[in-house]
Amino acid sequence: MLLIRNRFKNSLRILTILMTMSVLVACGNTEYQDLEQQVRRLKEKKPEPIPPLPSFRITQVYNYSADTLRSPFAQSAPRKGGSPNANRPKELLEAFSLDGLRMVGSLIEGNKRWAIIVAPNGMLYYATVGNYLGQNYGRVTKVDANKLELLETIQGSEGWLERTTSLSLAESE
Repeated sequence: MLLIRNRFKNSLRILTILMTMSVLVACGNTEYQDLEQQVRRLKEKKPEPIPPLPSFRITQVYNYSADTLRSPFAQSAPRKGGSPNANRPKELLEAFSLDGLRMVGSLIEGNKRWAIIVAPNGMLYYATVGNYLGQNYGRVTKVDANKLELLETIQGSEGWLERTTSLSLAESE
């Protein structure tokens, strides 16, 4: 009887192990089954052809050279000039930079026109052809009713240069 009992226990153990294994096999790895099917389908699918590269228009080459043209930012192209007269006594309006001066009007005395200029210090000054103003040795060359023209002498990399500039009638505030 003992022998039968031992055999029964052994059979029961084997049966339990077999059932556990069958359950484990049945539960198998179904988690990735759909992914594997998708990969298999993609591998079987023929690849689409790669579209050809777009053709590009060949443009005509244009070499732009502005070396010979006047700078659009300068009022006039500087030209070589002589050095300013350092021994000449400075005039009152040469103490101020040109952008700090404002032309507010003009007047005529005899046959000479004078520009009326307000300096940054608030004082009124008068200038006519031949007078100097600004810090770049600007000599007045012409006075009109609305504008005063100057010839400035500036230090450049190639020596002293002359350029024409102007001071226009300021709008009233």
